[in-house]
Amino acid sequence: MFAQVFDFDGSASEAELREVVARCERLKAHAAAVQARATALWADKRRAAEAGMPAAKQARGLASEVALA
Repeated sequence: MFAQVFDFDGSASEAELREVVARCERLKAHAAAVQARATALWADKRRAAEAGMPAAKQARGLASEVALA
């Protein structure tokens, strides 16, 4: 799936290499946006699952879980 995204010819022109870099930047931006939305939804679901617990204890450790994911 990603092979074509990251594959380029070593003899590519500067314009072609610029397009490779631009393609990677677009992919990186899209991945970051998806990750942010998924993380926010995960936090919402965790808070809902821990409803009734003191607020200070809700979603505790979630940042570590996200970092390890």
